[in-house]
Amino acid sequence: MRPAKPADIPNTIHTLVCRMKPKTYLFPGMDNNWRADKPLSPKAIYFIVREAAKRAGITKPVSPHCLRHSWATHLLESGEDLRKIQLLLGHSDLETTSVYLHLSDRHLHSVTNPVEAIPVSTLDTIKRSGRKKRE
Repeated sequence: MRPAKPADIPNTIHTLVCRMKPKTYLFPGMDNNWRADKPLSPKAIYFIVREAAKRAGITKPVSPHCLRHSWATHLLESGEDLRKIQLLLGHSDLETTSVYLHLSDRHLHSVTNPVEAIPVSTLDTIKRSGRKKRE
């Protein structure tokens, strides 16, 4: 496994921590009940994501890493630039970023073919004036 790169702390969380000055972990750990003396473990995060997916009716296997894929896909589908998505994900290679992009069928079908914008009457004119009939 590659070493984790430092990530920027979102402004909202940074502001929250600065204001609250919590004496315990912002995301406390859990076993049978919440424990403020330990951080949230990767296993606990996995469990939380899996349970949230189950409650949302998602039947496919999910993991916290799926959230990165979803975020990248939603950014692209909302019109965000590929290079910006690459930088946000912390990838040095655009090819790595492309692995994270899973366009939905709904989004793919919403893209119109430029030929469909040509009026049928124009196509008829092109068809009639295009080739000469062989005799």
